[in-house]
Amino acid sequence: SISRSVKEGKGLILEAAPFYTGDKPVLIYGPIYFYLQAGVIWLLGLSEWSFRLLNLLAAAGIVIAVNQMLKDKVQQPIRASIVLLLAFDTIFLQNAHSGRMDLLALLFLFIAYFPIFKNKTTIAGILRSSVFLLAAILTTPRIIVFSLPLALWLLYLLIKENKVIS
Repeated sequence: SISRSVKEGKGLILEAAPFYTGDKPVLIYGPIYFYLQAGVIWLLGLSEWSFRLLNLLAAAGIVIAVNQMLKDKVQQPIRASIVLLLAFDTIFLQNAHSGRMDLLALLFLFIAYFPIFKNKTTIAGILRSSVFLLAAILTTPRIIVFSLPLALWLLYLLIKENKVIS
């Protein structure tokens, strides 16, 4: 309902339950998911398939990101096992075909962690991490629990590199 409302230019309105929100924008979720979802709906039309496509793509991105993160850290057979266990985990698969924003936020978070796993903690890498961290939080505020360690680590790196004046 919110994604369709965004697509139609009405903003973040929960049209399915106007009595609940009083036709006011729903701001308890981040807007990124709904705007991306509205784009998919605009391209493919509103259907169960198109509505779930964004989460399917996010799940595929997570599997690829986990594989890339572990590439230099873990031997190939163990890495393949971890990736297969993730890809076929029941809860992961349930989320991959749902209409919730959690996997998209998790994908943004994994991308934000990427420079740390690849030991590329340059200022540009820290900036990219910060942008993807913000995207994760603006997708759903629930991801903040997993974002806090990254935010503290990025701040530590900036202080360590003397890029922040105290």
